[in-house]
Amino acid sequence: MLKIMAVNAITQYIEENLEVSPINIDTLVEYSGYSRRYLQILFKKCIGMPVGRYIQLRRITRAAVLLRLSGLSLVSISERLFYDSQQTFTREFKKHSGFTPLQYRNGNIWSFQNMTGHRDVGSMFPRPKLLHMEERSFYGEKLCYEEQIPLGSSEISPQWSRVEKLLSM
Repeated sequence: MLKIMAVNAITQYIEENLEVSPINIDTLVEYSGYSRRYLQILFKKCIGMPVGRYIQLRRITRAAVLLRLSGLSLVSISERLFYDSQQTFTREFKKHSGFTPLQYRNGNIWSFQNMTGHRDVGSMFPRPKLLHMEERSFYGEKLCYEEQIPLGSSEISPQWSRVEKLLSM
């Protein structure tokens, strides 16, 4: 339990500091008090990827959101996320997303393919509750978002069975 709390604290620290200061393994060792080696082993075991890669992917994902939802220049985004230069940012973004930052910003499709969401180890999602509402009209654009639910299949199957049962009524 203590290990899970430590990893959750580290991922939360990463989230809160992506745009505040440069984050690397040494920063996290200082923050957590764990040795470098133990931190890397623990993080990989709980999250499923090395801590350096997680930080890198979170920076790319944050950059993708900033590109689409803000008018910030590429230089501003690269500085805000502590890339060495705009060229480094562009190269890393293209390597992970398949698009240059400008192609991604100006594209019609907002793809989160190869992006990494915030991880929280051991979180339990609330049990879904279906409500019946009277018919209403809604206006806007249809948006679709897919994310892997971080629960094992044995834990989620009963929940989906319940949802399917309620929908078939």
